[in-house]
Amino acid sequence: MADEWVRVRRVIRAPREAVFTAWTDPASMRLWLAPYSLTVGEVKVDLRVGGSYSLVMRRDGEDLPHTGVYREITPPERLVFTWSSFGTQHRETLVTIELSEHRDGTELVLTHERLPDADAAKRHEAGWTSIFEKLAARLP
Repeated sequence: MADEWVRVRRVIRAPREAVFTAWTDPASMRLWLAPYSLTVGEVKVDLRVGGSYSLVMRRDGEDLPHTGVYREITPPERLVFTWSSFGTQHRETLVTIELSEHRDGTELVLTHERLPDADAAKRHEAGWTSIFEKLAARLP
């Protein structure tokens, strides 16, 4: 298993509860959980430890499935889940979302571990940064 990883930080002008809900509510996830001009076509969430999720990002009519399993759910501060997609070469990687109070709202720190190589790490860092922009624009 590769040990490439990325960490992306962003302060979101919203309470932790709202940011946490954005990461766990399928209707919300559909609005922002895809980078750049990609969209999300379908989201399914079984929000419990051991429960799975799936989302389908769409690019130019092509479906790009992403799947994983929730490992830790600690509202409103921490969410840990596996992440498998074309971008991880369909390998299981690990994403940790940490939310802490900040004077301007919520500091969101995402750590994505077990990426297959440096190229995948670079692409995921850029993708998550783009996704954070979309999330920040959706929350009050």
